[in-house]
Amino acid sequence: KLLTYLPNQDPSVPRRFPSLSPEALAGSLHLVSPEGEVREGADAVEALLPLLPRVAWGAWVFHLPFARSLARMLYQWVARNRYGLTCRHHSGPGSLSE
Repeated sequence: KLLTYLPNQDPSVPRRFPSLSPEALAGSLHLVSPEGEVREGADAVEALLPLLPRVAWGAWVFHLPFARSLARMLYQWVARNRYGLTCRHHSGPGSLSE
C-alpha cells in the first residue's frame, strides 16, 4: 500500500481535499483513503498503524476494551499541548528562538 504524506501547508491540499477546512487540518492528523474516506485524530492513527511496518505491532492496543475512547482523549490532549511538549523555547508553529 502506498502512503503519501502532505503537510497541511502544502499548496495542493485545498484543491485536493476541499471538504477539509484549514482549521481542522491544523488541529489534527487526517488520513484520506483512496476511496475518499476521511479519518481524523486517534481514528486516523488506528487506521495508519497497520500500514507502517515498524509500528504495526502497536495496532493490537485498539482491540482492548475502552482503548479507542482512551486513545481519543490522549490524542486530543497531545494535540492541544503539542507545542509545549516539544521544546520549551518554541511557542508555536513557525516560531524561531534566538
